[in-house]
Amino acid sequence: MVLFYLEPCCGKGAISRVLEEYGYKVQSSDISTKDNIYGEKGIDAFLINKLNDNIITNTPYNRSILNDLVEHFSIIYIKKMALLLRLTFLESDEIRELCASLPLKVVYIFSSRITMYPENDDKPKNKGTTAYAWFVWEKGYVGNTILNWIYDKECK
Repeated sequence: MVLFYLEPCCGKGAISRVLEEYGYKVQSSDISTKDNIYGEKGIDAFLINKLNDNIITNTPYNRSILNDLVEHFSIIYIKKMALLLRLTFLESDEIRELCASLPLKVVYIFSSRITMYPENDDKPKNKGTTAYAWFVWEKGYVGNTILNWIYDKECK
């Protein structure tokens, strides 16, 4: 059985390309209409209503839409949802309540700061200044959230 992934905020396709290299089927899209967008351009993630086996993405970090995006994605995934987010995503009563109604299975924390830098910029010599993690939800999961770490050597 081939697993299907929706990547609704694909940008230049970094996540989509890796999944495709490993043989996964990926539907990639982004709200941006820039030429460098990897998937279908001009697709607002909030307007995607088709059910998807799995959702994986690096969402926009705009707090005013992030919580709504997570709630929307939670309605349209069937198996798993994995979101690359700032670790500070956990810092609010609203997220605590969301995770009570939609149990978060695993948080994979990067053990050292990863560096994300603008396109066409040289890769900085220093580590990033923001802590990131993969947040993974699985339909039907019941239990406490598991914390795990991704070690720096695994990111190279």
